[in-house]
Amino acid sequence: MTVENIVQILKDTGIEIDLDHPDHIDMDKIETLPLPFAEVIASENQFFADGLVYFSTTDVTIKLYSDRQLSKDLDVQRAVSTLKAYGLRISRVNADEYFDGDGLYLNEYNTEV
Repeated sequence: MTVENIVQILKDTGIEIDLDHPDHIDMDKIETLPLPFAEVIASENQFFADGLVYFSTTDVTIKLYSDRQLSKDLDVQRAVSTLKAYGLRISRVNADEYFDGDGLYLNEYNTEV
């Protein structure tokens, strides 16, 4: 599984991906992206020992934004279930954090590929 695979799976479930500026939400973005939408943020993680890189992984954060709580948003639930069905082990880091000024709920997940 790659980060590109994760992005494609989310797109296939109908989740729009914010590629413009991950990890930054503003009103223009909220008005232009259909809800729910996601940000996928990846960072490389290397295991070093004795001056050598023994293996590398990619830490992936998936931020799913919606105007409804997770329990009421079937699109977000379907996206998460689909990722799990592909064998991706994801853990929820943040559940239904509400941004009052934006009127959005955030559900954040972490995984490693």
